Amino acid sequence: MRQPKITVLAYGEGDDEKIFLRHLEALYCRRKLVSVRTGSAGGGSPSSILMRAKSFRWGYRRDFEFILLDTDKTWPPEMIDLAAEEEIKLIGSSPCLEAFFLDILQSPHSCKGVGSKKCKEIFETHHCSGHNFTEEECARLFPKAFLNEARKRNEDLNYIITAMEGTL
Repeated sequence: MRQPKITVLAYGEGDDEKIFLRHLEALYCRRKLVSVRTGSAGGGSPSSILMRAKSFRWGYRRDFEFILLDTDKTWPPEMIDLAAEEEIKLIGSSPCLEAFFLDILQSPHSCKGVGSKKCKEIFETHHCSGHNFTEEECARLFPKAFLNEARKRNEDLNYIITAMEGTL
């Protein structure tokens, strides 16, 4: 008898989150055991991102569902309550994804006390050769051996990887 697959919904705020989540899926998802559906909202307000994630389900709840999104826009209490009610974990990048990346990379270039725009500039200047984040840059910056060590230091990264592995 076939074992049912563990199902995961991994959703991101924008294109860069989607690139990162797909990279983690490619590295950690054990296809015979886990089915991951990865997507992104393409930006928007926190509430609209949650609503798009719910629609992205296609009426089917997964075993593990999470959204990786920035905290630079206030998360309304109603949105947080709805996510909890829907059993969708909200993983906040404070203030933005690039700050999350800089933390994972243990970069000496800090985003503490600066806004999202400055964080993006710091990340792109010091880690992406001054250009936008791509799948190639993601693979270069976040090889599996490095991520295996980084997940020991970063609770949110560990959660995402553990979900991709189907071992939450």
